[in-house]
Amino acid sequence: MAIRDFIGLIEPFEDNKGLGWGLGVEILLSLVYAKCTQGERLQLWESMQDLENLIGQWVVGGDFNDKGFKERKYTWWNGRTYKEYIFERLDRVWWNDTLHNIFPVIE
Repeated sequence: MAIRDFIGLIEPFEDNKGLGWGLGVEILLSLVYAKCTQGERLQLWESMQDLENLIGQWVVGGDFNDKGFKERKYTWWNGRTYKEYIFERLDRVWWNDTLHNIFPVIE
């Protein structure tokens, strides 16, 4: 079976897409490429907080352009040394408690 047999578009909402995975659960998937100015990012965070109160299961992923990142500078390393090494700061993915309660094995 192809992946399209399991994933179907439910309803577009601005830049968000609702998906169903053939699991009997509807999940809102938001893919984010955050704006670069502080004001635009603040507006994004506020709209995402508003959305969380309106929806059930929700996954949010992407590039958040968040300078407030306090962990390591890079989130991924290819395991090589010297001239062959690559360090990258990869996108992040979050999900809400509603989704985690349905799929507690997600970490």
